[in-house]
Amino acid sequence: MEKLIQLDHLFIDGTKIEANANKYSFVWKKAIDRYENLLHEKAVAYCHDEIKPEIKRQIELDGEHNLAEELLEVSQLLKEEIDQLNEAIETTPMIGRDERKQKRRRFKKYYRKLTQDFIPRKEKYTDYQTLFNGRNSFSKTDPDATFMRMKDDHMMNGQLKAGYNLQIGTENQFVLAYDVFPNPTDTLTLIQFIQQLHHLPKAIIADAGYGSEENLTYLNDISLTHYIKYSSFEREQQRHYTLSPKNRTNWLYDSVEETITLPDGTPYYFDRDSRRKTSTGYQQHLRIYRPTDPDTAPQKAIYFNHYYESLKQTAREKLLSDVGQQVYAQRKIDVESVFCQIKANLRFTRCHLRGKERVKTDIGLVLMANNLRKYTKQRL
Repeated sequence: MEKLIQLDHLFIDGTKIEANANKYSFVWKKAIDRYENLLHEKAVAYCHDEIKPEIKRQIELDGEHNLAEELLEVSQLLKEEIDQLNEAIETTPMIGRDERKQKRRRFKKYYRKLTQDFIPRKEKYTDYQTLFNGRNSFSKTDPDATFMRMKDDHMMNGQLKAGYNLQIGTENQFVLAYDVFPNPTDTLTLIQFIQQLHHLPKAIIADAGYGSEENLTYLNDISLTHYIKYSSFEREQQRHYTLSPKNRTNWLYDSVEETITLPDGTPYYFDRDSRRKTSTGYQQHLRIYRPTDPDTAPQKAIYFNHYYESLKQTAREKLLSDVGQQVYAQRKIDVESVFCQIKANLRFTRCHLRGKERVKTDIGLVLMANNLRKYTKQRL
């Protein structure tokens, strides 16, 4: 055996790949929410002010029921009224001005407004809300793609394009696992990526984009060794930050009195507990501390997450150890080189297919080709 793969360390990182979608096919969730609310208000007002006084049967529209179903019911009532008027006009025709025909024209106008405007728009917005599936945007030509900020050149002059977040796990620059995600940030991808692995490595290594409380907790729960930076790790290693009053390691915490004292001597007393839910449903436990005199204090309140601070302390000790520094230094060489190979050498920066499953197959072929190139070079 050549022992190229040992599953000792899995280096994880992500990059954005442009989707095979039109540039100006974006749909934004905030815009759809606004348009849907305006449509609801306009449709309800139109039915109450214009249609309800004209028909004998009762129409009740409010925000507690399904607007699409209610509009269908109103359109059915109008259709029945139009049919009755047609029958009456044909049965008993009148010479001269016929008010029934004028009423029929009004009902037909209302019916067209509902069936050709309000109802189709409501159905379209409902379909869009389903396609968002927790995202803030998608492309009309590839609904699985999300609009992301792409790094188009070395000056980081990014453009907003439809794309996928490609996550890979490598060892010795061989891609052992990969997946594509619609969310642009790496934080929400780690747990799903680990869950789809067929064989867990002895340890995983990733950058600060993965160092959330939820991710670190999950890795501890499954007893998987990890070397992952958190967002403020690099800043904490700077010399000027070690003496900074913003450095939480310089704060004095008294567990008995439940106080936090800043370096300038300002005490903050425990006020209350607070819980926050992330977009994934993970619940964070925060403890809020307030000073006796908020007007003269450096800040109005301190929101302290004791559990996350302990996780960061453990991660910091592992990263600063000799083994941690050696392993983490290998991350850039191992995983980021693969992105360079597939983008610069294989010229794969844009997907050829549309839809998540097809895109995953497309990217899988590229990664497999890169693995074969790497293996061939090592054999020569």
